[in-house]
Amino acid sequence: MAVVARDERSAASGVTTIARSVGASISPSFTGMLLANPMLMGLPFVLSGGLKIIYDLLLYRNFRRLRAPEEVRP
Repeated sequence: MAVVARDERSAASGVTTIARSVGASISPSFTGMLLANPMLMGLPFVLSGGLKIIYDLLLYRNFRRLRAPEEVRP
């Protein structure tokens, strides 16, 4: 949130919350199908961990050079 202008932080928070809510509402359907098969019971955990790692690496790559206004020295 620090890299977004103060007057745009509410909107940015809303967008990220909607994206998380959509993912949280869709994922139980897929997880239920995978957990129904004993051979695939661990797959949801592997997939979610892999997606989280990819998400974190992409965030790091996109924002590693961007500094928050509070961190920039005058």
